[in-house]
Amino acid sequence: MQSNILKDNSLQNLVRTLKIDEESRSLLIEKIPQMNLEERIGLWKDLADIYLLDLEEEEALKNLRKFWKKD
Repeated sequence: MQSNILKDNSLQNLVRTLKIDEESRSLLIEKIPQMNLEERIGLWKDLADIYLLDLEEEEALKNLRKFWKKD
């Protein structure tokens, strides 16, 4: 049985939250329904990594802004 996080809607919603170009976003959303379980697991891991990198980037920019405002 497939985990809820690996279902079409969950993966597609995660893709929509990422900072990626529209062409890549559309391609991924289109391909997800055709993926088997192994492909979905791999995609989820990659998307989670991208999402975490986006969060780290936002945090780093926030910290830089704070640093520059101190001066």
